[in-house]
Amino acid sequence: MFALGIIGFLAGVLFKKGMLPRNRIALCAFGAVVAFVIYGGLTNLSMVLMYESQPSVELLGAAYLHGLPFDLMHALATVIFLALISKPMLEKLHRIKIKYGMIDSK
Repeated sequence: MFALGIIGFLAGVLFKKGMLPRNRIALCAFGAVVAFVIYGGLTNLSMVLMYESQPSVELLGAAYLHGLPFDLMHALATVIFLALISKPMLEKLHRIKIKYGMIDSK
């Protein structure tokens, strides 16, 4: 949950600062990178910290290597999912922002 919250926060900050364009390609690329790096990185790290009383660099490396197939699949699934629903999702979010006065209707 923490990793997903960080990803959502990061997406909002990058979009607000103009560093993440509002288009399908950028969203898919961002989704792949953060799913692999942030989500995968934090879940692999948490696995080592929760299940091992004496964590080591070797265990962390083994956890990252063991989690690599899942992290790659998760990144690919994120790209596919965002490619399919990014346009309607972005349109709905834009309408909500206008409806609740979060932005101008321009």
